[in-house]
Amino acid sequence: MIQSLCQLLKECPAVIKESMVDMHVQIGDYIMCQGDEPAYAYFLISGQVQVYHIAGNGIQYLEYMYKDNEMFGEVEIINDREVLSFVKAVTDVCHLKRISKVNFMEWMKLSKDFNDYVMYQLANKLYDAALVSVVNILYPIKYRVMNYLKKQMEQGHHYISKEQLLLAIGGKMRSLNRILMGLVQEDIIDYDHGMLKIKDMNKMLYEMENYE
Repeated sequence: MIQSLCQLLKECPAVIKESMVDMHVQIGDYIMCQGDEPAYAYFLISGQVQVYHIAGNGIQYLEYMYKDNEMFGEVEIINDREVLSFVKAVTDVCHLKRISKVNFMEWMKLSKDFNDYVMYQLANKLYDAALVSVVNILYPIKYRVMNYLKKQMEQGHHYISKEQLLLAIGGKMRSLNRILMGLVQEDIIDYDHGMLKIKDMNKMLYEMENYE
């Protein structure tokens, strides 16, 4: 059974725990920057952060939204590769614990439970990334818009900003505006002051079936 991050932090070896740095960052602060050397991993104790990548053509692509008791930065540390994405705080205050690359790798050696947790998280991220790639390759942007809105609603996020949606699908604002206007006219979504909400889930599911 995979232990929770909360439990692992409680049982962390003293020498590793004492090396961690407590951090409190404000909304809009950057925790990691694309292209940096992989020096640290982070455990998000409370708050929410946004992980996004900027492609060579300038398009920003949302990869993850992390919340309480999640980990990030481990992919770059284990692969010893430059930081792939920007990580930015999106809640008023985020509490994190920062661990150095050396101590992260040492903890994995000392604790099978922590090693298993890291491997499990990496497997989940790989699986999620594969699913996203399938959708992006096989389906048009309209389907990707509806699919993202559906997933967000299933996770309890009833209102989504247009900026977040644009990051998530990695498209252009002009194309997104055209699709949103069509979905509003079809009474599938509501759009007000930059915020989106699914108006009729049944209509959306029926529309998505046309692409499947």
